Amino acid sequence: MNLKTGLIILVIIGVFCCKVAEPLSMDREDFTSDNLRIDGFYYHCDSVYCYPFFLYQNGLFLSVGSIGIDRFDLMDSIVTDPFVVKGIRNTHWGWGVFLVKNDNIIIERWLPGVGGPYPTQLLRGLILNDTTIAISGLRGRKHGSEIVSFKFRYLEQKPDSTNAFIE
Repeated sequence: MNLKTGLIILVIIGVFCCKVAEPLSMDREDFTSDNLRIDGFYYHCDSVYCYPFFLYQNGLFLSVGSIGIDRFDLMDSIVTDPFVVKGIRNTHWGWGVFLVKNDNIIIERWLPGVGGPYPTQLLRGLILNDTTIAISGLRGRKHGSEIVSFKFRYLEQKPDSTNAFIE
């Protein structure tokens, strides 16, 4: 192998294997309000998938990706599955922070990245009541920039919010 080929291989390995993340612009703050329930998860379903996420008392946000609508009845067990949780705990993707001011919520989270750092995404929403949030700014889904409502679902035991990325 010549030097040029070796350098190209090292660059490819560095780009795809050594993922870093863009820094979050928001700081984590404890959630002290009572205008949202956090003893479960919020979700939105379209005709194909459901998109659940968790909000934690310590100000952390966790998205667990998407779950096929045909598996809605299994959503509680899927979002707490040890294999799923372990995978999430070991990557930036899905983690973020949230901040609530009056009836507004701001979420900043990491998105999956391809070939570079995990990019961040800022979402803004309106708290309609303690079990419904209307969020705008979703990208990468067919929803575009429309406002999407997320409903609350009680869950006896949420995944732990411990991760190595947010203090």
